[in-house]
Amino acid sequence: MKKIFIKFISLLLSITFLVSMAGCVVNNNDEKEDEVNMDGIKTYNNQEEFVLSSWLSPDIGKKAEDGSYPTAEKLWGWYAESGLNEMTIFPACKEDENYLKVALAMCKKYGIKAQILMRNSTERFSKNWTELLAGYEDIVSGFDVWDEPYGYKEHTTGTDTYRPDIGDLAENGVPYVLQNFPGKSFTVTLWPNYANKNQLGMPDGQGYDDYVKLYAETILPLVPEGTRRWIGTDFYAYYKTRFDGALLSNLEVLQKYGGQYGADVYLYIQTICDLNRWRAPNRQEMALQYYTALAYGVKGLYMYCYQHPAGGQSSGIPDEKTYSMLTDGYSIRYNEATGEYYQNEYERTDMYYSVQALNNELEVLSKAYMDFKWQGVLTVRGTKNNSVDDFSDLSYSLTSYEGINSYTATENAIIGCFKDNEGNNGYMITNYSNPIDLKDSDVDIDFGSATRAWVYANGECKAVKLEGGHYKATIGGGNGYFVIPFI
Repeated sequence: MKKIFIKFISLLLSITFLVSMAGCVVNNNDEKEDEVNMDGIKTYNNQEEFVLSSWLSPDIGKKAEDGSYPTAEKLWGWYAESGLNEMTIFPACKEDENYLKVALAMCKKYGIKAQILMRNSTERFSKNWTELLAGYEDIVSGFDVWDEPYGYKEHTTGTDTYRPDIGDLAENGVPYVLQNFPGKSFTVTLWPNYANKNQLGMPDGQGYDDYVKLYAETILPLVPEGTRRWIGTDFYAYYKTRFDGALLSNLEVLQKYGGQYGADVYLYIQTICDLNRWRAPNRQEMALQYYTALAYGVKGLYMYCYQHPAGGQSSGIPDEKTYSMLTDGYSIRYNEATGEYYQNEYERTDMYYSVQALNNELEVLSKAYMDFKWQGVLTVRGTKNNSVDDFSDLSYSLTSYEGINSYTATENAIIGCFKDNEGNNGYMITNYSNPIDLKDSDVDIDFGSATRAWVYANGECKAVKLEGGHYKATIGGGNGYFVIPFI
């Protein structure tokens, strides 16, 4: 019954998404039917894709007698239905050359871009990447050169002796991509700011800021003009009993150093339930991850994970109570009571449907959002509830912004400030609230002489009237509204 209900809600959200694609709806701030005159006001229809990707590409299953791969068709079809538009290949539960060929064919069939995890190596299966990817260059968006490198190997006592440092990447994987796949972008997913000293591999007296700065100074200048630059990390905030608010400081550091070299920020977010560390984020908590990232100007969101880690990606068979966007249908399990071996069916989980709904919202929002450049973040302490303080440790928050006279919210909030190429300001207002007890927030922002605005909220775009320059709304916990005011 729960799964039927979730699917029904997902269908309703999908219908709302399709209706909203027709364009912005004229409405006023109180949601009455008074007409708002938007004549002469800029409309937004940016066609650049916001990157929506994930880690752990899905199983392909066994080849049928007719030459098809039924499991691959199902799991990759679900991927396309979720609204994710890129997939990182590898990792996978099983990694061999046949898997790669089938995975690339599935990407091509379903219109999914492929990002290739190359592990700082020029070859795989004793073949050069140029040979392995021949015929699929059009669907290869780029390369994941390495996941979480050291800063300097000589400054770590870590046991991961195979792990390269940033200098190794600059000598090997990065130039290989630039020379053999010109125009293709690449990513190097950095450690998050909760990494320990051995993981960062930085000299005594240097910390996370220095680690990110080292990457930016060493790697980003190698990328030629005209090729997209990326900087990003993974950050999984929802532990069993707490939320790690250092996500905010992590994002601001990435923006600080990435911005110096014209790099877009991307972020891996949590779509996994792990019995040892993390719990499954619910719908609101998934929204909080999305809209917090958007307030910090992120241009790519990566899910960890799509398929649940198993096989070569897991230390043994995962517990059946754990799951990601999919349940584990890969592992072969043993039933001691019956003496039989079995495999569970792959099923889409609550997190799958949360991601699908949020991607539908983002499809509408991105038409405006991708027209804007991030300027910084204002933090708002809730007038009713501000017991959670994740703002005091921030170093680069704005204290004011030119387009805003004043702002209040009953719950903690983040206001991402943006500007388009015509000088129009846009604001991503995210209800940060208490991240483990998300409540509605009444916000009131004074935009001065502005009289009207486009508001992107809940998968729709509406025109609203601003009374005395004020935008007032009740925003659900974890949700975010993108507001573009005009005089």
